[in-house]
Amino acid sequence: LSRVAAAEAVRNDSCVRGGWQTAMAQFPEVGLCRDLLDKLRWRVLLGEGADQDGKSDESAQDDGLGKVSAWAKTWREVIADVLPHSAAGACPATDRELRLLTAHLWSDVAEWAVKEASAEQHLGLFRSAPSGANSSSDFIWEFVPAMDLLLVVGEGIVGITAEGTFTKSGPPQEQRTFAAALRHARRGGQKRGLAASVPDQPYAKQAK
Repeated sequence: LSRVAAAEAVRNDSCVRGGWQTAMAQFPEVGLCRDLLDKLRWRVLLGEGADQDGKSDESAQDDGLGKVSAWAKTWREVIADVLPHSAAGACPATDRELRLLTAHLWSDVAEWAVKEASAEQHLGLFRSAPSGANSSSDFIWEFVPAMDLLLVVGEGIVGITAEGTFTKSGPPQEQRTFAAALRHARRGGQKRGLAASVPDQPYAKQAK
């Protein structure tokens, strides 16, 4: 319902049909979900220290979507490395690396939502009710909005169809595992080890 309402608003200049008011009244959690995703989109587009007047922080960078925060830029690079290019097909929702990606992304977003976005109530939509066999602290989330996360954080570079998820970022390239993609993004793409380029330096004086 959340995605359909958003799609209709995009098509009609932020307007939706009157019937949606009845649907939203019956499912108030849709509004909470949309509010959480809107908060996340501000974090993606404006940066950590930005206000909602459109003034971005100094870490914001132009990533083809407009100004995106350094946090968003890192995750967008990981997404582009893990997902297959649209020319190569799509990644099913059951793919291990995709599941690792969305699990870690959600963990990051959930921590931010509690500490900085005042969205504890919003996360209640997804929390597991501790009972019986599921009372373990390891079982926290009943549901993770994985595809919504990818569409918000990866806006402009991620596509989703019935076949799966893919990226439209840059030319086709070899996919990376989630762990390798995260390391690569945190290093800023800098090569290391034998693959690293050696800068020109004067020879050291030979020891006597």
